[in-house]
Amino acid sequence: MKRYVLKELSEFFGKEYKSLPYFLRVIPAIIFYFLYYKDIFGINFLISKINYRNKTQKINSKIVFFEDESNHVFLARKVAVEGSQLIIKPNKIYRRYRSDFICFMLEHDFSNCDIIHVGTIENLHLSKEKYLKQFKKLPQYKVVTAHLFINDNEVKYLSQYFDMVLTLTEWQAEHLRSLGISNVDYIHHPVLTSNIKTPDKTFCRKKYNIPEDKIVLSFAGNIRKQKGIFLVINAIKKLEPEYQSRFFLNISGNTSFLDKEKLIKSISELNISKRIDVRSDYMPFEELVENMVLADYFLLPYHYSFKNISAQLIELAHHGVKCIGTDSSIISAMIDTYGLGLTFKSNDLDSFNDLLRNIADDKVSTKIPKRDFDKDYDFDDIINKYKMIYKLNN
Repeated sequence: MKRYVLKELSEFFGKEYKSLPYFLRVIPAIIFYFLYYKDIFGINFLISKINYRNKTQKINSKIVFFEDESNHVFLARKVAVEGSQLIIKPNKIYRRYRSDFICFMLEHDFSNCDIIHVGTIENLHLSKEKYLKQFKKLPQYKVVTAHLFINDNEVKYLSQYFDMVLTLTEWQAEHLRSLGISNVDYIHHPVLTSNIKTPDKTFCRKKYNIPEDKIVLSFAGNIRKQKGIFLVINAIKKLEPEYQSRFFLNISGNTSFLDKEKLIKSISELNISKRIDVRSDYMPFEELVENMVLADYFLLPYHYSFKNISAQLIELAHHGVKCIGTDSSIISAMIDTYGLGLTFKSNDLDSFNDLLRNIADDKVSTKIPKRDFDKDYDFDDIINKYKMIYKLNN
């Protein structure tokens, strides 16, 4: 737990906190752990009251959908069915600490409501048991979407406070059932960029000054260690010069989870043609689609521990862009099922490099689709399944 609190405080206070000696970071972490998580002086209750001084808010619809101010709000807005009320918790000063999300929900009056849907189970991370028990006592039907897996034990623990746990793929649902969670169903993650016309690849490459005679590898969106950015850097660094010269690397996106200067330095030192465009803010959907379409292969080399769905993979499939992913994740299952690209051994530099060499030598072929992606991810069908789940319990 101490390690987790250290990580939370580092992300909250930024570079100044990270630069302190280890023992100076440990002391406030331990103090904060007992004051906030253990709540020995009622600090957590006080923080909730400081953050949310407003009077109890009344729910005006039969279905209420709760989400926080994150990129998951795009999914919430997409699937919030007609007649439901979407409530977004503002990210205030204590936004990193999840206990206040359940407090925020409990400050609402649910007397006119039949169904409560929590958009992301991660929002309940480290929620206090006393608040969860209070939430469970509400007579409304309770649904939560397991978009992000905190860890198996915590998902199993939180599932007992809900009548229905939804996942966004059948593979996630199967995994939760294997843990002994029976109240599980799945509804596919919808395409979020369906309103954006797929741009022309040549146009996108010209716009970003990318040559036509290279094999373009693109890594765009939220740039995180868990998504395999350093695996990409180390693999290309290890690749022979004759192969490096055949590729173009496009890196573009948000680096709020990493040290921006160190990342740029690591990419700049690569002996490969490249474009580097990193920023602290989120990339607009239109720009993300362009950074997908300009690629011959979009990179999704997520670490083997990654059990979550990749929303990017769904957008890639919709816009007809091939990808490279790992062979031991939900990404691999989707690539195999819908013929979306190529895979390599998870977290394995040599396997990744072998695949890049085979691509350069034109010795690869993408998998044959087993199912129709457009049919499985039809938006009307997705919304109808939400309505069916709600209607059965409304």
